[in-house]
Amino acid sequence: MVRKVRCLSCRKLKIGCDKGRPKCEYCVATGRECVYGSSKSPSLLPPISQEPSTHMVEEITTIRSPTSGTSYRLYNDSSLNSMCTQLGINKFEFHLLCQFHACFLETSLSFHQIADNPNLSPLDKLWLTEVPRLWQGSAQLRQNVYAMTSLHLEARVSLQQMVIEDLGPHGVFDTFGTSTSVHDATRRMSDITLAYFGEAVHATRKSIDELVHGKEFTVETAAATVFSSIILFTFLSLQPHCLIPLVDPRPHASDLIKLVSSMKAAMACALPVMFHTRYHGVFYLAEFLRDHDASTTFPVVEHLRDDLHRRPRDDDGYWGALEGSLNMLDRCFARAMKTDDYVLLFRYVFLMDFKVYDLIEAGDYLSHKILYYYSIISLLCGMSFSNQHSVFRDFAEMFREKSFERFGGWEHDMDRDMYLLAASDFSLKERLSGLAEFVPGAMVREGSATQTH
Repeated sequence: MVRKVRCLSCRKLKIGCDKGRPKCEYCVATGRECVYGSSKSPSLLPPISQEPSTHMVEEITTIRSPTSGTSYRLYNDSSLNSMCTQLGINKFEFHLLCQFHACFLETSLSFHQIADNPNLSPLDKLWLTEVPRLWQGSAQLRQNVYAMTSLHLEARVSLQQMVIEDLGPHGVFDTFGTSTSVHDATRRMSDITLAYFGEAVHATRKSIDELVHGKEFTVETAAATVFSSIILFTFLSLQPHCLIPLVDPRPHASDLIKLVSSMKAAMACALPVMFHTRYHGVFYLAEFLRDHDASTTFPVVEHLRDDLHRRPRDDDGYWGALEGSLNMLDRCFARAMKTDDYVLLFRYVFLMDFKVYDLIEAGDYLSHKILYYYSIISLLCGMSFSNQHSVFRDFAEMFREKSFERFGGWEHDMDRDMYLLAASDFSLKERLSGLAEFVPGAMVREGSATQTH
């Protein structure tokens, strides 16, 4: 027996529905389209593992980015109305949702037999299955998804071809034509990105405050805050809009490291609640890092360790916190080399000890140097959407000034060589399997030799 359900409009508004066909009383009175969905939560996207039907193929527009060569699928009006109405979002937001799904799969998952792939990690499966379910019930997760994907489109897609304006589920698209300058198109897309960012950061900070200050919360709220924090950190790291620096030396100023510290404190409250739930895959990272072969050494990490060992030990735990954070960096290097994946290196800043965050805020030189090396590695792995404006590049310049003020130049040749690599077209992304042989000076000389021939 099929259970009758309210129409989607009544369900969204949480009001009674007379379940009239073809339209319920409320939708007739308000002039709304009346859509009856399944009693199960609708899938966010068409199944990836299935071939689209003939009519769906005709309804899909492909946009190719001239900068990256990547194709983007945008669904046209006939299929969009139904999907957007079911999800309660407009067409542009549906495009953003599709793009987030595609970008995540392209960067984190295998396209081959995704649903049944035995090689997917528990954490990957979590992003693939549970995050889309959370998206429907979490405003903060939705806004973070929209912000991250609109930023990606702003950076990667030709704005002359981009559809950016929609007046609602049944609105009319406004496309950029020859009468609209690229500058105007870029500005409008930036405005959209920043609007989503404003909503995302407000919602995420509110959740973080509630978790940290002991307000009662559900497992779903805890999970949404964890994933939203990761997405928001990625957005703020990649964005070219100079929204927030990695480190701001001014007293009481906001910066990304302080925000990461708050996010990590919220995660510490959220994670115990998520244990033994459908979100347990998030704990895979700890198991992932525990499996570590300490016999492999990395020149960059060893250089930072040498600096630490020249530093006097203290009784406040800061020396030990720096040592622990460098041990964690060593593990991140080892896993990146073994898996040929730079994402863990990028998220290393979440794995630092809280005392290291305090040292960074206090202007401690060695903690800033560790962050400088992290910033350069992030740049070498392509973690920036702009060559001119990047939180990592800005911090590298700040550290350079700090070094020149303190030593009259670079303290060590490796510090200089890392800076030179970031200023060149050198990429570490394709060399992760050789991280144990990554010696910045040798890479600089190799690049110089290549240019002379």
